[in-house]
Amino acid sequence: MTKPGLTEDKVDGLLAGAASGPGWALCVGAGTSLPAFPDWNRLVRRLIESCNPSDVDRVSKDLSGVFSADALIQAAAVRSGRDANGFAQLLTEELYRDFLGGFEGSDRRTVLRALGAVRPGDLSQHIWRRFLELMHARWGDRMSALAIAPILSDALGTPRSPAAILSFNAEPLLFAVLTAYQACNGDEDAGVPQRIDRVVRGISNRSVDRVPYVFCHGLLPVPGAETTQHAASPDKLVFSEAAYLQLAGNVYSWQATSFLETCSARRVVFVGLSLSDANMRRWLSWIHDSRMDELEQVGQRGAISTQHLWLNLDPGDAEVRAWIEASVAHLGVRLVWLRSWGSMGPVLGRMLRSSA
Repeated sequence: MTKPGLTEDKVDGLLAGAASGPGWALCVGAGTSLPAFPDWNRLVRRLIESCNPSDVDRVSKDLSGVFSADALIQAAAVRSGRDANGFAQLLTEELYRDFLGGFEGSDRRTVLRALGAVRPGDLSQHIWRRFLELMHARWGDRMSALAIAPILSDALGTPRSPAAILSFNAEPLLFAVLTAYQACNGDEDAGVPQRIDRVVRGISNRSVDRVPYVFCHGLLPVPGAETTQHAASPDKLVFSEAAYLQLAGNVYSWQATSFLETCSARRVVFVGLSLSDANMRRWLSWIHDSRMDELEQVGQRGAISTQHLWLNLDPGDAEVRAWIEASVAHLGVRLVWLRSWGSMGPVLGRMLRSSA
């Protein structure tokens, strides 16, 4: 039996009780950065175009229905003739092409500095405010990252704060917007406290009083930004099929252990993800099976348990909703149906607000 999804008016206080337990975590994917950054299909097409510029339409159409995105990215790596570093550079160029293309002069420098910063104190409040103005002016209500960042920022440093943020993106947009809100809402003269650690590899610094923001699929450097060697991890990218299969075969990788530990101990809210990733589904299945075994051992045989929540757009069809809900029930995931993507921020706020 599957738990039906929750509507927007049924989510008040779902995460408010986290202070009395192990807490909650946020897991974000490429959907939070749309339309500023390309989705998988657009990225694959651009990589094909870099190898077959005169025949991209036919090749893309013929291949898209045959192979997965990670397989085609692997093929692009081979066809490009570049080594690992060279292909990472190509990925960076294609990923950031549209995003940076709309900014010039001082605005472009502001955006680059914001994306490269790792803490609020790296830039002045003036620069951070300008960065937020540029983001809202260009994408406004169309981008989920801009909708959820102020909600998360208000929660940081309070009992409602997420215990961790897991990102499956290779760009730092949400991290930068969240850091900007922290900087702008703090007292610059007194020094704005750093509440988030940028975690790009297993040996990245993690402070007990900060929220780890974990880039599970690696982090590409921002082209033209001044960053330290510890601010990105192009060697940890999980874009190509070779890298994906290597991760799939190593449950002790830092990405796998970070995800498993977080999902085992905490309620996770999934945003901007399709939940079609085979690795993620495998890991969630393990965790859910273990949880069900333990419930049975304490006498709750046949219990229906959903530990995690997935914010997704209501398809408007009851049968389709039921199929989607059933596709993740065995992973311990329950749907929260949104009337529109624009309601994501308010819904997350209602989930964190006390229901009392």
